[in-house]
Amino acid sequence: ASGGKGASGVNAAGSIATTATRWDRNGDGALRVTLLGGFALLCGTRAPNPSLNSQRLIAYLALRDRPQSRSHVAGTLWPESTEDRSHASLRSALWRLNGTEPGLVRSIGGALVLNHSIEVDTSRMASTARMVMGGLLDARRLGEIKELFAHDLLPEWDDEWVMVDRERLRQLRLHALESLAEQCIGANRFG
Repeated sequence: ASGGKGASGVNAAGSIATTATRWDRNGDGALRVTLLGGFALLCGTRAPNPSLNSQRLIAYLALRDRPQSRSHVAGTLWPESTEDRSHASLRSALWRLNGTEPGLVRSIGGALVLNHSIEVDTSRMASTARMVMGGLLDARRLGEIKELFAHDLLPEWDDEWVMVDRERLRQLRLHALESLAEQCIGANRFG
């Protein structure tokens, strides 16, 4: 079964005993999910280390704008398993995640969604790309743009859903870079 080969070596070690709500309320630092270049879950300078299946769940939800039905999530993350087994794997991932990082994933009826207060680097990259293509972000912020566009989505993971999202983000990045190049040429900025 596909499961994100190599992903376990990407995380920084560490643990957190507080909830996502407490982090926000106490200002302990922004809660961030990094998917570009590899998986990382960060709270300020702390880096929790969820299980691989929990990482996959977090990553999948982080790449979705809307709540996802449990059945859809289970079928996508464990496509080679039976329906009962994929639902059991999802329950296990949620249970483990809630035990170590409560509040990260919310359940809304029969759907799952990542806590709205979590900053996701792929969302920032996509937003920046759209701003560049719309001419709202110019080459003066090239360093910031370069950093956001430097890495592929979860390069060590081989799940089908990751490959689809990786290609989608590559195409978005390519269009934004073409637009940025046109803006630089128009402004006679060649270096």
